[in-house]
Amino acid sequence: MGERHQPDKPNYRCIGALHISAITRFLKLMKLKDHAEIIREEVLELKAPVIPAIPCPFTSFLLSSAWSTDLSNPEDMYGSNTSYLPTELGTLDADNNDGITVIDEYVRTYYPETKDMEEVALNAIKGSHTQAQKNWLQEQIVMSILPAFDSIPLISIHKLAEAWPRFAPEETVIEVINESELPSLTDLALPPALELALRNGDNGDNEKFEQLLFLPDKARKIRDILRAQSPMPDAEVKHDKFIDLSGFHLTGEQVIAVLPQDGDVEILKLSHNDQVKIDTVEKVLTMYPSLRRLVLLKTGVTDDDVVALLKDKPKLFHRMEAFIHPAFMKGPDVSKIPSAFTFVSLQDFYFDGVPTSISLPYFTTGQIAQALTDFLGPLAAKNPYQFIDSVISGFPSRALMAACASQLRREGQPWGERLVSIVPNLAYAMMALPERQAWNFVLRDNLGEFLYGFVRCNSEAFDQYAKECEEVRSHMKDAENPLTQEEVDTKLEALGEAYTSRLYDIYDARDFFRQLELEGREPPAPEMLAQLSDIFSTLGSKKKGDYGFMQLITARELLVYIQTPLFLDM
Repeated sequence: MGERHQPDKPNYRCIGALHISAITRFLKLMKLKDHAEIIREEVLELKAPVIPAIPCPFTSFLLSSAWSTDLSNPEDMYGSNTSYLPTELGTLDADNNDGITVIDEYVRTYYPETKDMEEVALNAIKGSHTQAQKNWLQEQIVMSILPAFDSIPLISIHKLAEAWPRFAPEETVIEVINESELPSLTDLALPPALELALRNGDNGDNEKFEQLLFLPDKARKIRDILRAQSPMPDAEVKHDKFIDLSGFHLTGEQVIAVLPQDGDVEILKLSHNDQVKIDTVEKVLTMYPSLRRLVLLKTGVTDDDVVALLKDKPKLFHRMEAFIHPAFMKGPDVSKIPSAFTFVSLQDFYFDGVPTSISLPYFTTGQIAQALTDFLGPLAAKNPYQFIDSVISGFPSRALMAACASQLRREGQPWGERLVSIVPNLAYAMMALPERQAWNFVLRDNLGEFLYGFVRCNSEAFDQYAKECEEVRSHMKDAENPLTQEEVDTKLEALGEAYTSRLYDIYDARDFFRQLELEGREPPAPEMLAQLSDIFSTLGSKKKGDYGFMQLITARELLVYIQTPLFLDM
């Protein structure tokens, strides 16, 4: 939360706000280097006099998914629904709020410190006092959370006053940072030290210079020094799986020239170079089928460029796990980029059955297998009832959004340290199905019994079906021979029966991944596919009426949703 009217040159303001608690998961994600560089770029873009309600969509999504979801253990998952608050909201403007509080005092307001832990622990072990057990467990949880803040400095009242001047005490004076014109000792020593490191090669000092890039203004100074080197030492462009050319004003041709022509590059960064255009990106994607992460922050590549390339040559993105560009960071209900894969949730008993869809503009088979394993794992666990309470009931499900936004985790990488590579698009309608030849995972939930399917729509058949449905409905307004509502419903039902088998191709999990291989995509890791197959087998082996029972959806069951006025009127 923060305010619109701040000092002429504010150094502190709110960039994201939520109305719930559980911060340690967010701190872990925020500290990851790949997340930090995106957050930093979003913050640096806050220069306009009028800042939008959600000025940093990636940071807000990271915060939201960390707050609402923990899928690290399917037997003990956590999920809740969240909604974004406008960041100009005052500190006392929302419901159920405590203003701004120090986290230690905030925790102790609700969970007073247990004085005699020895006695509480003893009673808890004996099981003689239920309240004593609760107190003991509560204190263990509190004490496990607070140490996460030990390395984080406490924000001062002056900085809070700058972000929220309207709510600051009258006597509070907002600090003004005086910028000295004299160079610091670090700036004076930086050029000779860096030049020496360049001449001597990588002797361990380069990592120290990388750390300086995170300090204000140091990245620009280091880049200026490197640009002054002529010729640039070969050691600066390492021919390995990770190459960072951020900040070097190389032309597109120079970028291609310095990159290894035959290699298995997996991560490439080309940020802070307005000479990098979409043609360079296309060449890079063609050169490196092994490329998994491409970072393009503040380049000459526009949102329209990215969308055009995605539409014209989608196969270039088939192995991309992370295409870091502002086009894919617009916010869950802002992005208008077409979908390559959509998770469609059909809920018969929540929100009057209005479907929600969460879509991705590109994907790998491994990411889809991982997302479904993370999301459906709790449903196949020993206690599946938590799934409906904390996952499905969200509108939309934040757990599903968090699961499908993650880059493929490497062996041993925990959920809490996943790399979030995109802000998924969100829609409150099922138009993803007829949109184009995109894949969809449809999950229909009716009081704990589920239907699912990997679905691809036949767009041509759907368009013809929609046209004929519209013609039938138009006869209700026929001046000479108008049809009654009952007659229209009968004709629509007949059309549905006629088109049912032509509108959709529906696959189970194994056949779906086989279809992806036929498209030229690489298969997911065998152990990952086996884990997902086990989940579907567990759910499919349940009896009808058991919670978590799941079976393949039919085309007729899908058609029920498309025949409602909600979709036919679109």
